[in-house]
Amino acid sequence: PLAMPPPPPREPEVPLAMPPPQPPVQAEEPPEPESLEPEPLPVTSLETTEETPEEMPAVGGIVLRGLPPHLERSLRGGRMELEPPAAEVPAVAQPDVPLFDPEAFGRSTTAWRHHADFVVGYLEGSRKGQKVDLLGSEFSEDRVLTIGSPGQRFNDIEVDDAEISNDQAIMRYRSGRFTLVNNRSEIQVNSLALGEGDEVVLMTGDRIHLGDTVLLFLERRVVEALRNLRMEVLEGVRADMGKTFDLNKERLMIGRGRNCDIRLADPEVSRVHCVLVLRNNRFFVQHRSETNPTFVNGISLLPGAERQVVVGDRIQVSSQTVLQFLTRS
Repeated sequence: PLAMPPPPPREPEVPLAMPPPQPPVQAEEPPEPESLEPEPLPVTSLETTEETPEEMPAVGGIVLRGLPPHLERSLRGGRMELEPPAAEVPAVAQPDVPLFDPEAFGRSTTAWRHHADFVVGYLEGSRKGQKVDLLGSEFSEDRVLTIGSPGQRFNDIEVDDAEISNDQAIMRYRSGRFTLVNNRSEIQVNSLALGEGDEVVLMTGDRIHLGDTVLLFLERRVVEALRNLRMEVLEGVRADMGKTFDLNKERLMIGRGRNCDIRLADPEVSRVHCVLVLRNNRFFVQHRSETNPTFVNGISLLPGAERQVVVGDRIQVSSQTVLQFLTRS
């Protein structure tokens, strides 16, 4: 048999290189739960300014600070507008207390609403029963109130009368009193006619005639002072005996004339015999008659002269008629 060749020698096996041992891996701790509180919103401050800084966005004259960058870029690019503020709802006007009965003025004891220092009431005309209250504390020296019909000029005291101009008259406040100045056609205060440019100091109880409209001027301080005063016919002719007159004006005419506030039937009394005037919280009697005398407590007054009177004083205007100044019982 044939001899078989010997097998080739085996190459020695090289052991595989083992990776170096790794240190033991520690388990990671679970992450802490996030806070449930919402992140605070960026604070936006509002400043109104006439001149807007270039680096800050502004809308409608309002500078916006602290906005996020994307909002600032939008505002600078003019791509964002703020909604205009909601319009305020106008307050509903409340009806005022109607003017009291002018015939009961001297007997009125109702407290004045809002403590108005002056009142202009409508006695006659389309606005009869209405009134305008005036607060003296809000009036500066030489402040003017306008009187006239509706038209181009807005008037503080409106008169619905075709005979009255839009700029008919004014009331000027000076030294705590009101003066009426007529600017147009003739008007009347009581029985006194006022032409264009004429003026008169208004007193409590004065009636301003403007066409068919009649205004009554009142001052609270005077109303309260007069409320408890009266004039009584102590002696006189039969037609006058027992008469009592309320003192509801700062200036009262005494006489036979139909425009007199204290009207007497005695034929010896002049049409305008004398005038009772309230001034600086004191009453004075002024003699006006050119033919018949006026006596205060038995002493006659010179023509045009005046004398102070107090409660209880007697005013004699004829041989038969004597008036007495009294308080209301």
